[in-house]
Amino acid sequence: MTNSFCSEIKVLVCCIILGIASGVIFDFFRALRYGTVVKHFTIIVHDGIFYLLTAMLTFKVLLFINGAQLRFYMPVSALIGFIFYRLIISQQILLLFVNIKKLLVSVLKITFKIAVLPVVKILKWLLTPVLLLKRKILIKKDKIALTFDRFCFKIKCNVLKLFGGRKICKERKPCRKKQRPQKRV
Repeated sequence: MTNSFCSEIKVLVCCIILGIASGVIFDFFRALRYGTVVKHFTIIVHDGIFYLLTAMLTFKVLLFINGAQLRFYMPVSALIGFIFYRLIISQQILLLFVNIKKLLVSVLKITFKIAVLPVVKILKWLLTPVLLLKRKILIKKDKIALTFDRFCFKIKCNVLKLFGGRKICKERKPCRKKQRPQKRV
């Protein structure tokens, strides 16, 4: 075997590995979206990051292996590596990434409970007198507003009595008490 043939085989194998690495990156971003409702903008950002990472990885590998000389078999072998990965290994790697994501989320929840919740409880305990005072002020304010509403309602009913005869205020209670029907003689 000649030296150039060996180097071409080396480039071919590296491009297949590059396709597999692109598949792993693809599954990483699939695992981030797995089990959640993702907005369209987030999908666009994830796709952009995926394309950027894949392009940078491809360029670095091609620059290191082959001096960035692009040949026809390189993208074809990368595509073959990606298809190989998707058909054979993808489900196991995706499951691994999803389990790692669940583990990290549970660890972050536990860390949040340990670190942040005691601080929140202490702040609630310290702010309880202030909140109670605020509540009492709001209750007094509501009583004043309720008294003012009743006053306005009485004025409204009296005006209706004067000008409307037997009209009844239907909002809360009638302006007049219902008169008993007179007995006919």
